Amino acid sequence: MMNDKKVINIGIGFVTGRLLFQNVLKTYINNWLEHGLIKNKNIKIHVFISYDLLYKNTNISDYKKIPKELGDLVDSIHFYGVNEINDEIELLTKKDNSISAEDCHLLFGEGYAKKRNIVTYFAIKLKMDKLLFIDDDEYPLAAYKNKKEKLVWMGQSILSTHLHFNDDSDITHGLHCGYISPIPHLEFDDALTENDFKLFIDALSNDIINWDKIKQTIIKQKGVTYADENILNNSIAYEIEESNGMKFISGANLCFNLKNYKKFPPFYNPPGARGEDTFMSSALSELKVTKVPCYAFHDGFSMYNNLLNGVLPSETVAYRKYKS
Repeated sequence: MMNDKKVINIGIGFVTGRLLFQNVLKTYINNWLEHGLIKNKNIKIHVFISYDLLYKNTNISDYKKIPKELGDLVDSIHFYGVNEINDEIELLTKKDNSISAEDCHLLFGEGYAKKRNIVTYFAIKLKMDKLLFIDDDEYPLAAYKNKKEKLVWMGQSILSTHLHFNDDSDITHGLHCGYISPIPHLEFDDALTENDFKLFIDALSNDIINWDKIKQTIIKQKGVTYADENILNNSIAYEIEESNGMKFISGANLCFNLKNYKKFPPFYNPPGARGEDTFMSSALSELKVTKVPCYAFHDGFSMYNNLLNGVLPSETVAYRKYKS
């Protein structure tokens, strides 16, 4: 549990390339304000933003033009684009002859893994105690179905939950609901039968994607994963056990205890591909990883943008076409 007497410097890491980022940041800062974290003198919140202008042809102002009254609520905001990274690589190679520019480009650059490494590096350099990664398509909300099958939304205090459990762990990892799988809702016919699709899923199955989960969410729930009401009501955390050489995490709703940062592997994904969280999951055997009871609603298909404006839908909808 967080020590109430010690000042905690918490880094909030965003890897982003979406126009909606300003709304996402506003939502989270207001969430921290609502849950008393902004006014807590024992907590200092520092935002680290690694942005990609090419992903959606955005401009620097889409990330940096943060209203002063919003920016003043946190202790600092740091931006990392191409120029900042090139400057840091030049500084590193001049300072330490054992590090080459080629070495630096293995860690820093374009792509989710390298941008997560950028955020992690600067959080360590600026002496953060914790680093919480939040994705720009995940919101601090849980959606679940009650006993009458009515959709219920519940706000989540993601930051305070991680702070509560992170001191006793190397990594804390929260939960996700919403549109988790990249596979859209499908309606089967003669061209694509359910059995054909099962064979396809079995061929690429892993901890996230397997037939039982896909059948439940993609087919029965039209692509939506709902939060577990029991978890929401009981706030139970538990240590993640290793399975098949992995302690599975995802890249967001993920908090590092940076006092042990030398034990952490870097993020990595193959060129032109994703999977940085899966690769990291395979290198956590010696670390204590704890699952903590807070949800983020994943809006990976950009179907619920009005959630950021306080509009709570009365029902979820199936998606069939990738929009993000």
